[in-house]
Amino acid sequence: VGVAAMTVPIYYGSLVLQAFMGMKNNFKETKYRWIEKWIHMIAWGFPLAVSTVLAATENINPSGSGCWYAKYPRGCDVDPNVDCERGQDIGMFTLIVGLSQVFLYFVYPPSVIATMFCWIRKLEKKKKEGNGMNQVREAARKEMLISIAKQISLYLLSFWSTFVLGLIS
Repeated sequence: VGVAAMTVPIYYGSLVLQAFMGMKNNFKETKYRWIEKWIHMIAWGFPLAVSTVLAATENINPSGSGCWYAKYPRGCDVDPNVDCERGQDIGMFTLIVGLSQVFLYFVYPPSVIATMFCWIRKLEKKKKEGNGMNQVREAARKEMLISIAKQISLYLLSFWSTFVLGLIS
């Protein structure tokens, strides 16, 4: 079914969130470890709930290379041997799932990354106010944070490229 199609972007969004939480908490894992159980519950709970509702309403049908939500099998209107009488109306459900995927792919991760860069800029202004060893420490910290933010941005571009290639196929 399409559980992975929803689980992967949730985990990706959580990767961005954990990177930000790590940076914000000086990489003291004990301060942001609590979020991990919620990430797993949401990453598996939401897709399983969606799939359960789709299965109960007979709205899981062959689609492309696997099965996904659709009111009836693809091509049933062309092939008289394929039964078009299947699931219930899922228009609103399709909208909710589609918008949540758009949010998880294209809105949430770049928003968190933008927040990371703004937070780094704020630290840079704070660094200018300090002196001596604090300036050196803050400069090294800033470089590390910028490196992590760039790496997360690279992950985002990689993630989008896999989505685009799948969309094209």
